[in-house]
Amino acid sequence: MVLGRYIRRAAPLAVAVGLVCPGLALANMPATCGDAQARNDQKILDSALEYKAPAALATMVPALEEVLSHAPASYPQIEQVGKVYRIRGIADDKASSLTLMLMVTAASEHRSAQAVRCPDTYPNAALLAGVYWNEVKAPEKALAALDRGYALRPGDSKLVTERGISLLLLKRLEEAIAMYSTWLEGVSNSTNDSGLVTMLSEMTDKGADRDRARVLRARAFSYVELNKLDLAEADYNASLVLEPGNGRALGELNYIAGLRGGSAPTAVVIGTVKAPRD
Repeated sequence: MVLGRYIRRAAPLAVAVGLVCPGLALANMPATCGDAQARNDQKILDSALEYKAPAALATMVPALEEVLSHAPASYPQIEQVGKVYRIRGIADDKASSLTLMLMVTAASEHRSAQAVRCPDTYPNAALLAGVYWNEVKAPEKALAALDRGYALRPGDSKLVTERGISLLLLKRLEEAIAMYSTWLEGVSNSTNDSGLVTMLSEMTDKGADRDRARVLRARAFSYVELNKLDLAEADYNASLVLEPGNGRALGELNYIAGLRGGSAPTAVVIGTVKAPRD
């Protein structure tokens, strides 16, 4: 029996929202990644990530929001501090290549440099807090948290789609569609004024097929809710070119066919589920 149309992630929580990054736990966080406050903030985030479901996060949410109060105005994915380059929020394979490029550039300029992998603490804390507030149907609070991360990582597809869930709950679907369209047209993933933004845009995975397919599906879902079925169908089909066989896209295409055939709309279910990929 179909109980609803899930628009969310699969469990467990930390893996589903993409916050687990091998090698970036607090124990491996180099001192050069930040000051004592930054290290303590990451420790709090690490503790929150031990919870397996959003509802269990309730006791950690005040601490996460305290972490967000420490978020800087700018949090570049590539940040040069003296001789050190801090690299945040970039996939392992791309970070390795980027590190090599940075070292080669430094050597060609006859200067010493060091590149360190650092946790993407504040965008991840914003995402986790947003997931919790959306789960308990408090989208205004979710947006307040997510906007802190979105300001730092406007190109992060998970922040974008989680923010879209808040807007869906608030019935601000046109606003959600505009946000998805902006992302799909291409936005920088970082408030980065270090002079390395061009290199970052080449190395970051914001335009990867899976991310793009996720945002296409999110926009398509909003189109369905507005009964713009042709636009929704086009987005779902475009997502399947990028991720062939995706269960969510195929299920929604069947749902659209049913609506066109006279079937009644099905309620939307928002939650963490063991279901096909978002």
